[in-house]
Amino acid sequence: MQTVDAIVLTNTKDLSLYGMTQRTINTLRWSETDYEFDIKVVETNEKHLDQGFVYQGCNTITPSEPFKYNRFLNHGLKHCASDWIVVCNNDLIFTQGWFGKLMEFHAQNPAIKSLAPFEPNWHVKRGLDANTPVFYGYRTSFEITGWCLVIHKDVIDTCKLFDEQFDFWYQDNDYAETIKAANFQHALITGSRVYHMVSGSHHLIESSEKHRMTNGQHQVFASKWK
Repeated sequence: MQTVDAIVLTNTKDLSLYGMTQRTINTLRWSETDYEFDIKVVETNEKHLDQGFVYQGCNTITPSEPFKYNRFLNHGLKHCASDWIVVCNNDLIFTQGWFGKLMEFHAQNPAIKSLAPFEPNWHVKRGLDANTPVFYGYRTSFEITGWCLVIHKDVIDTCKLFDEQFDFWYQDNDYAETIKAANFQHALITGSRVYHMVSGSHHLIESSEKHRMTNGQHQVFASKWK
């Protein structure tokens, strides 16, 4: 059975958020029979164990520092050794066979090493036809959806991901520009389905930091990519 690494970021403040993250872990683990997911949960709440929040079916990493999206991704990345890495929010529901569909596509198109699953509710509203097998491109919220990306280690190594200037928003924009500059093609595969509970991950940031880490990140992006 092939092992696939997965990184999930969370900030377990209460039982509801704990349940949401555990559901993401469970549906990911149960979604495939030919692949085993080695899941790294990168936890912001340093007191989560004292508060009784113990995640099952994963390894939990708790950095002793304030949350920053890409920095926390890199904490998880240090523990990854597989050819493929799933970067995902903690507010997802994975359907049966979603990853296998991506690997079927990659087997026929081995040069494409950046992939994303289709979110029926989100993508149809943005005009992407669920009957079109594949969409190529770098548009964030369209072909590239930051809540779930499947990335080959060659992309990680070549592009030196992830840029820790980005604390939360514009992380996916930076990813898009980075892989495009490195000539890695990206594909959204409609046969692979993952459901996203939109904005369910906003608990990751404190209210006092919300502007700086959301709209405030635009200047960082604009400065980097001119």
